[in-house]
Amino acid sequence: MSGLKKFMSSWEQALNADEELAERNQSPYSTIEGKAAVVLDVKQLEPYTVSVEGGKFSIKKGAAKKPLLCWKVPGDVFKSAMLGEHKLMFSLLDPRNKLIFDTPNFTHWNGATIIEVLLLAQEMSVNNPEISKLVKELEC
Repeated sequence: MSGLKKFMSSWEQALNADEELAERNQSPYSTIEGKAAVVLDVKQLEPYTVSVEGGKFSIKKGAAKKPLLCWKVPGDVFKSAMLGEHKLMFSLLDPRNKLIFDTPNFTHWNGATIIEVLLLAQEMSVNNPEISKLVKELEC
């Protein structure tokens, strides 16, 4: 299994184990159910899509056609964000990125959930030496 695939598998497990995210998805303010929440498109790697179906997160290879957020990111920016070298928000605002929003559906509630989804990936990478090593070894 490739390092990126292991990263995605661990991220999916972390998302589904997070009680706060489960609670957020059940809120009447959430409209994320049944949608592609995030497409992570790291340059020189295959894109992955984080979706929510039946209250559960799934991460699959490939880009969804209309995600709430598509983060097209250079490999070095992605690595530094995931390793905690830069705060996630600063990494998202790096001018080398391209952020594409599904504006009508990117409500503040869904946006906060998406930021939490990305922060969980960063926390997982920072706090787990095995995941940190996978991120450092990504060829991008």
